[in-house]
Amino acid sequence: MLFRNKNNLEYDRYSDRLSTRLSKAFELKNYASIKEHARAHSIPTLVKALEKLSNYELVNIIFLTLNEERLEDFFFSFSESNRLSILNSIRPALLSKLLAQLQPDKVAEILSIVDSNLSKKIIYLSSPQQRKELNIISSFSHSQVGSIMNTSILTLPENFKISQALSYIKKKRNKVEIGEELFVVNLKQEVVGLVNVQNLFFSTQNSLSVGEIVDKDYLSISANEQIGEAIDLFQKYPFTSLAVLNERSQILGVVTSKDILPEIVDESVEDVYRFYGIVNLQHSYIKSTAWEVVRSRLFWLIVLLFATTLTTLIIDKFEALGKDLTTGLSSAMLVPLIPLITDMCGNSGSQTATSIIQSFASNEISAKDLWSVTKKELKVSVMVGGIVSVINFLRLLAYFAIFPISTKNINSATQANSLTSVVPLSGQLRSLPLFFNGQQKTYNAKEMGYVGAGVSSLALFIVIILSKLMGVFIPFIAHKFFKDPASMTTPALTTILDAVGTLIFFALGVGIIYGSLNFLQSNGH
Repeated sequence: MLFRNKNNLEYDRYSDRLSTRLSKAFELKNYASIKEHARAHSIPTLVKALEKLSNYELVNIIFLTLNEERLEDFFFSFSESNRLSILNSIRPALLSKLLAQLQPDKVAEILSIVDSNLSKKIIYLSSPQQRKELNIISSFSHSQVGSIMNTSILTLPENFKISQALSYIKKKRNKVEIGEELFVVNLKQEVVGLVNVQNLFFSTQNSLSVGEIVDKDYLSISANEQIGEAIDLFQKYPFTSLAVLNERSQILGVVTSKDILPEIVDESVEDVYRFYGIVNLQHSYIKSTAWEVVRSRLFWLIVLLFATTLTTLIIDKFEALGKDLTTGLSSAMLVPLIPLITDMCGNSGSQTATSIIQSFASNEISAKDLWSVTKKELKVSVMVGGIVSVINFLRLLAYFAIFPISTKNINSATQANSLTSVVPLSGQLRSLPLFFNGQQKTYNAKEMGYVGAGVSSLALFIVIILSKLMGVFIPFIAHKFFKDPASMTTPALTTILDAVGTLIFFALGVGIIYGSLNFLQSNGH
């Protein structure tokens, strides 16, 4: 049964009902009912229902009932953790039946997730031809194109007549994987082009040779190249097959667009891990031990722990300066607003960096686009900074109207100068009595609230512009020196921006508050 025009909730309910029916049929040993359900439902629906049960004996039974051509899709539709459980519980005869339907690259994919004992069992149950081709695939590292290529392929000699080629395809159709495109080779097994299978079947000139209708435009790559290079080729060009060549330019295998999809997902996961300062795990998250997960995350956290010392030092120095210049008023006004600046700074910078890294990954931009990207992000940062700063100013006006500036920090500052008698310990005041520049003055708390709102909003505007520009420059620098902009992680970017943002905020804040106090004093406030 296929679901069309159904929302996720209805689909989940249906799979729940199917799970219940399969479970009940298994308990009653009603194998005919299990077979009926297995053959009546689509593979995704069936797998979703089975994953809710975690009954691998039931999975074994369904393996027996499915047609051979559905076995591969059935097995690979399960999550990796469930695939591993199935492999550990499956009967040898059923495993052999499954392996017989798989191309060598799929067997290699299975071997990559199992332990050594199960790996030996799978290799033993594989056919001699599969073992031979597995040896070729396993000679490449997991990051090389050769490790994901399908070596069980069909190529057409260029001197074949079209009628010969069609007969050859029909003869081999059950032995090898035949895609939309087939590569054409010469006597040296060198690729000369490709032909579309559909064009072959509908050709009206069967007397022509394959070499006469071959398309000379095709994709090829060395088996030793990195998988990322293959991904780039599929993203750039509208082909569904990529010829994998050895050092003599002879075809070793083929990578299809279907083969490359899981690699794109894996590469995206690796980019996300690097971007957030996580070392990529050797195994899946489920298979990894707690200590392996700790090791993958701990390094950057420790590095950033020490890196935040700079931010701590900036706050400490400016707080001391604020006590000297503003009698502690700057601490009372600015310290509660530090999270606002650091959060907005980190988030706005990360937004830009993420967009730039994604554009690099999709080849939308390159190093030569630095100036055009900078101009665009400068416009964006001014608009975003302006809007956010205005909203922040209005927000803080309302905040200071409800919660006037606290005098606790001011009191602690004046105590250090033996001036505690000047400042009443009332906590929140409508007026602020301060001993400033050798004179005792009372300042309007509302006016100082305006100053606080203005300072933080101005600092926010500048910090957003700066953080977005750094969100551009840091990925471009990483791309130039490390080739992978995701190698510059979000924690590193955030730490840099925290320090710079805090420095700007306190420098502006202490300076403006000091100037405001001087201005208000000189004007008789």
